[in-house]
Amino acid sequence: MPSPPRILVVDTDAERALALRQLLGVSGFDASHAIGIAGGIAVLERSPADVVIAVGREVGDVAALLGEVNDALVIVRVEKSTGLVWPAKSWGVYELIDVDASSETLIGVVDRAAREAGMRRDLALLRSRVADGIAASLIGRSGPMLQVRELVGRAAASQRTVLVTGEAGVGKDTVARLIHDLSDRAARPYLLVRCSEASAAALEQELFGIARSSTSLGRVGLLETARGGTVVLDDCNALSPSLRTRIAQAIINRAAPRVGGDDPMSLDVRFVLMARDTDAANSSSTRPELLLAGVSVDRIVVPPLRERRSDIPLLVQHFRARLSQEHPHDLAPAPANSIMTLMAQQWPGNVRELEHRVERDIYGVGDALPVMPVAGASPTFTVPVTAPWTLEQLERRYIEHVLAQVEGNQSRAAERLGIDRRTLYRKLKDYRDENMELSQAG
Repeated sequence: MPSPPRILVVDTDAERALALRQLLGVSGFDASHAIGIAGGIAVLERSPADVVIAVGREVGDVAALLGEVNDALVIVRVEKSTGLVWPAKSWGVYELIDVDASSETLIGVVDRAAREAGMRRDLALLRSRVADGIAASLIGRSGPMLQVRELVGRAAASQRTVLVTGEAGVGKDTVARLIHDLSDRAARPYLLVRCSEASAAALEQELFGIARSSTSLGRVGLLETARGGTVVLDDCNALSPSLRTRIAQAIINRAAPRVGGDDPMSLDVRFVLMARDTDAANSSSTRPELLLAGVSVDRIVVPPLRERRSDIPLLVQHFRARLSQEHPHDLAPAPANSIMTLMAQQWPGNVRELEHRVERDIYGVGDALPVMPVAGASPTFTVPVTAPWTLEQLERRYIEHVLAQVEGNQSRAAERLGIDRRTLYRKLKDYRDENMELSQAG
């Protein structure tokens, strides 16, 4: 059972403060009181409140308190005799009421403020949970991944249809699952359908079910089974035009008949579409407006690993930590030259290929994958294994190497490094501010 809203009464009049506290208590609130502004600040430092009720001749009398309330909503009770009352909203005040207002009026305002404070608190917790979940599942701090994180957070908070595209191995399935797990549908079914593994007729029956008839007992479809949950259509560009139209109508109408029937079934599912796209930015085969006519579709393009090379050390660390938990044993730290070698590869298999490479390096299974250096970069770049460099120093050395290969062209260097130009400019500025030449790193 949720705890009652916490209300703090701050007043210089002890008798009036106690009376209001008692009134709030019998009205179902968890109320406390403090004498004077300093007393109120001291109480808030020990125990935050949802709503603060402060009394003064005007808003300016409680200005010091307003700066210490954090996320609490403030109700200021002002005396009728006051001359000038400062604009309340500019001080962050939730509501102004007369000090002599009726008990019913005051309780009504407090109840409204408490409910709004509760909604704000729940929203903050939801945002925190979404942020933590995204950070734990989508590894990386590069510009492209920060954009994906933002889009996933927005998608999880909405009910709109989402299209996730990207090359093989970039993590489209992780993004789709995360959208479901962080949404308000997380406790309901999550069903993944491989659209390219069945004929159009079989897939339609699988999704919509079969109507009962004189020759058939009928069958429940996945869209009914997943009620309240999420249905993910992988390889959605393999859907036939007629099935795309049927799905679009089901989304728009939130209802659809079973195959062979006429009576529409009420549907409550959220669709996430996934499509492999070797040219995710330009391919017409996965343009949202062409997939489901009439349906508003949000798109998330998951970048290939070669466009976010700066995330490779974090990904390697993540994979090694996970493998260490799954198969407990001591792992030697990854050699510095090994990390830099991984950052220099092209990774046509993207994150999945990198994960397999880390597994092979740890367990020594099979032959090591061939090193594919960045086009135009010198294959002679090496880092002594014994060099006592930090990851930051290694990063600086590699940036120096790439800049030398492109004759100082920062735009081309940023492209090869897999970071945006602003990130590279910022790193170079940081190095200059620290008065440290790149060649001096280590």
